[in-house]
Amino acid sequence: MINKNQKREMLDYVVSNIEDGGLDVRPRTKELVSGIDSNYILVGDKELIFLVDQVYPNNVLSRINQNAIVQGKNSTFLLFKDGETFFRSAAREKRYKKDGNLSLKHYTNKDLHRMIMFRPEESYCLSNDFLQYYQPESARLEQGIVSFKFRPVIFDYSHLPYDERPRGKNMEESKKLKVWSEKEFNGGAFKLEDNFLVPQ
Repeated sequence: MINKNQKREMLDYVVSNIEDGGLDVRPRTKELVSGIDSNYILVGDKELIFLVDQVYPNNVLSRINQNAIVQGKNSTFLLFKDGETFFRSAAREKRYKKDGNLSLKHYTNKDLHRMIMFRPEESYCLSNDFLQYYQPESARLEQGIVSFKFRPVIFDYSHLPYDERPRGKNMEESKKLKVWSEKEFNGGAFKLEDNFLVPQ
């Protein structure tokens, strides 16, 4: 679980590194839905950077975004990359489907290590196959913003007799698994551009 101090570090990092271009940058923590305090940053009159630093069950994130749209705000989503809540590796859990010549048999070990088990919030925030995460500093990782391009994971059921294949299909796209194919790290200043944080 992402703790209060980690959430504050994320908020402070984004505020200190966003290039405002003369616009007001105003961090906010507010209860937007019952029982959930949300962190976000207003940039000028129209832009909003929403920090997805906790679980938002039952389509709450979608409702919050719809309210922002009604208020004339353009939302950019940034998720917290902790590996437990978001950006959860699927490698250990799904390895048997590769090594056992099952539905992930056509994927390489490299692909398997890049497979992520998406939460609904990640699926909702995915834009043009891209997601952006705040990466906290750790023993092996630098603090910054990481952008990933994802592609679908396709299950291959050709090892099964036809009548045992789910819904009679030979191949099927996973609803939760994605594999990232590109990664870009930015540890410096950034600006808002087309709903993404891009290097300044």
